[in-house]
Amino acid sequence: MHNICSLGVQSSTSIDISANSESIMPLSASEKLARVKAWLIPGVGAKTFEKLRSVFGSLERAWHASQAELMHHGFSKKFCQAWRHTALLEEKSNQILAWSSEPDQHLLFRGDPDYPNMLKHLKNTPPLLFAKGQIEALNDPYIAIVGSRSPTGEGLRNARDMAAYLASRGLGIVSGLAKGIDTAAHQGALQAGGPTVGVVAHGLDEIYPKSNKLLAKEVAASGLLMSEFPLGMGPRPQHFPRRNALISGLSLGVCVVEAALRSGSLITAKWGLEQGREVFAVPGSIHNPLSKGCHHLIRQGAKLVESADDIFEELLPLLKNYLNPLDVRSGQEVLESSDQAKELKPARSEQPYQMPIQQKQAILEALSPSALDILKLLREKQLQPDDILIQLKLPTHELTTHLLALEMQQLIDLTPKGYSLTSKGYCF
Repeated sequence: MHNICSLGVQSSTSIDISANSESIMPLSASEKLARVKAWLIPGVGAKTFEKLRSVFGSLERAWHASQAELMHHGFSKKFCQAWRHTALLEEKSNQILAWSSEPDQHLLFRGDPDYPNMLKHLKNTPPLLFAKGQIEALNDPYIAIVGSRSPTGEGLRNARDMAAYLASRGLGIVSGLAKGIDTAAHQGALQAGGPTVGVVAHGLDEIYPKSNKLLAKEVAASGLLMSEFPLGMGPRPQHFPRRNALISGLSLGVCVVEAALRSGSLITAKWGLEQGREVFAVPGSIHNPLSKGCHHLIRQGAKLVESADDIFEELLPLLKNYLNPLDVRSGQEVLESSDQAKELKPARSEQPYQMPIQQKQAILEALSPSALDILKLLREKQLQPDDILIQLKLPTHELTTHLLALEMQQLIDLTPKGYSLTSKGYCF
């Protein structure tokens, strides 16, 4: 095990992931409204929110405090003015509470039973979270897989295959729902039937990038979409570091797959170190600029990853807090030693893949006629790109776009013999 403690950070193996340092007290409807209103005020972050709660005992009482009382406790005059002029917040706060009453839409307040356990022992975590999907998915252990938005084909396959393997062993996958490595990581988890959490840097009433709307629906169907940002708030540059901190905070460890030296993925890894999480990095070619960030992390003490087994082996002691002696997803024993862990292989289902009707319809609506023609050709045999180009008489750049879209949807895969259909691709 690489000694990341040399960086002055405690290893995650010392974390009590079942710990709950806060007493769980049911919140009244008026207190929930007060907390939502406070979170909507520009400039109110986790520290200010917690100070208000600590000083006044509740956010509901804080709303009734006079300016003199607020200033007596160290709040600035500018803050006091913003705190008192909030007439429009009442309506928006009630809209948010109404949103959370809809099926599979949740507001998670710090101190609630459903608030993620992995965040409860950390400082300055969001006082409330917006979530969409299956709230019980938060009971699973997670590994974060992050990386470049413009990866190589090898990087995409590595992220997807590692995510699928780890999901088959009982680890959920957390990522940022961005293009590239994030997308591949979510897809790998879905392919293996495991939960995945997409953490975004905007309100959950919109999806960014728009090309991932279908993926977001699939993520919410088996796991969760999560954000600390209110409904109606779009993505902003200053949101992404906070999004990255939430990704690492939810996870037992962070694995970086292809990242430049100045990359948001390295910010996620840095957060992971500060939060006491394990950090992993996949090495690559010295000629690939997207390997430089991973090599930097490895030099700093991150665990070098040659296979998904390396991650599973490192996290195995922590997984004992979550998993039964029998891994229900794979039907294989969760082994007790690192030597045995190396022998673990992903479970393979002998049953043909059955795609839900709604998912199939959504994919059909997203695919172009030319993309469907490619699927028909590949149903008959594997084909090289040049063969597809000749048969369909498409411009090269257009064919490349269609092939990439189909690969990102996990409908086709590139092998040494050419493109072939995946189990999902045979559904069309």
